[in-house]
Amino acid sequence: MAVVVVLSDVLQVVTHRRRVVKWTLTTADHTGDDYLVPGWADRSVQVYGTFGGATVVLEGRNDFDVSPGSPETLLDPWEKPLSFTAKALRQVLDHTVIVRPRLSVVGAGASISVYLFSFGRE
Repeated sequence: MAVVVVLSDVLQVVTHRRRVVKWTLTTADHTGDDYLVPGWADRSVQVYGTFGGATVVLEGRNDFDVSPGSPETLLDPWEKPLSFTAKALRQVLDHTVIVRPRLSVVGAGASISVYLFSFGRE
């Protein structure tokens, strides 16, 4: 059975050693809330929706004790930035304490769903 938790704009679904978090980014609300990721190594990100010229980046940081901190764009296993202008599903290489998506280019009429999946082997 899954447990669904809503934290501001973050939807979290938790099952045994698996977690899916959802953000919805729009032209008006273009930065997702920080999400404290469990220490699980396997992660992937999926994005889709109406882009309207927008660009989504997945950012992370380890400075959890300061706000707003200094997020950096995360990389995929080929060390390419996790930056999206169309729907996609990619693996996340970097393991950070905090993750958030952000529209680095806001676009017009954007409404984009961003899902982060993490899996652990506790």
